Order: sequence, then structure tokens, then C-alpha cells
Amino acid sequence: MIIGWAYFMAGVMTVDALLLGLLLLNVKWPKHWKRNG
Repeated sequence: MIIGWAYFMAGVMTVDALLLGLLLLNVKWPKHWKRNG
């Protein structure tokens, strides 16, 4: 149970990190994409 919970928490933290990274990319990069587009 404890090991499963640890895996679950690790997965949630990984997903949160990925979502935060995507949000930061969406905030920082649109201008560059529009310039190149």
C-alpha cells in the first residue's frame, strides 16, 4: 500500500510538473511562434 501510494504521488507530481511546463511554454513562446509563422 505504501509503495503504491509513493508511486501515485510521484505520478501526480510528474503530471503537475509537465502541466506547469506546458503553461510556461504557452506563456513564453506564442510571440516567437507568431513571428516565425
